[in-house]
Amino acid sequence: MKLKKRWCVVGLLVVVCLWCVANGRAFGSEVHDNAGLFSAAAIRQADETIRLIQRDFHKTLLVETFAGVPDNRKADYERNREQFFADFLRERAQAARLDGLYVLMMKEPPPHNLRLQVGVGQATRQRAFLADDREQLMRLLQASFHDKQFDDGLRQGVALVERTMRRNLLGSSTTGTARPPIAAASRNSEWAWVPWVVLIVGGILVVSFVLRLLRGNSEGGPGVNAPGALGNTGGGGFFSSLLGGIGGAIAGSYIYDRFFGDHSQAGDNWNSRSDDSTRSDVG
Repeated sequence: MKLKKRWCVVGLLVVVCLWCVANGRAFGSEVHDNAGLFSAAAIRQADETIRLIQRDFHKTLLVETFAGVPDNRKADYERNREQFFADFLRERAQAARLDGLYVLMMKEPPPHNLRLQVGVGQATRQRAFLADDREQLMRLLQASFHDKQFDDGLRQGVALVERTMRRNLLGSSTTGTARPPIAAASRNSEWAWVPWVVLIVGGILVVSFVLRLLRGNSEGGPGVNAPGALGNTGGGGFFSSLLGGIGGAIAGSYIYDRFFGDHSQAGDNWNSRSDDSTRSDVG
């Protein structure tokens, strides 16, 4: 009896873990300050704005800083500095499966100081964040970082991305210049509550499976100890309930990604070398 209860708990945890894996990309920090340039408060504020960008526009923004050239890439850096940064940006964006922007800052050996590079994915720069928008972001970051105002540059840069995408995709702007809204973005915002309802209902069904199993075992219902009916609890058995719960979680996650989670699949192509990455040395 105790063993079966433990298996019930394990099964429920498996379902929860599957859901977390399927939806974990929507959470977590998007400012990776390996060089220690920003304060904790500035990172929290930037992360909040980045999550707003992900929610409203289904676009990602990743900011990464590095205290120096990675040891395993120093040979590439010394061989061809420009090629190293182009390859490094593309590799990092691909590893993160970005559908949006990537901002790279790396401290370099003398005579160089700090490398700033902004990459925009091919799909994103078609409408969400244009070439002129990228140049504006680059100038803002250059000015702030040159004056060692790293926190201000981070806050203002992330806010600029959010404000620009809102203008370009939803047609709203503080400057009064509006563009036609995108139907898909409006539709996703209008139906944003549906996945949560599906998730809650699915969770209730999974819990009800577990409770019914526990109740059946504790009451010793018909067929539990009957010969030839080993493991039959009247509800299809523990493993059928467990598999049903896991299958429901997977199906629910698939439905969410298919109809409401377009942002979870990267739409930008970072395989090409022409990722519109802007290069600059700061300082």
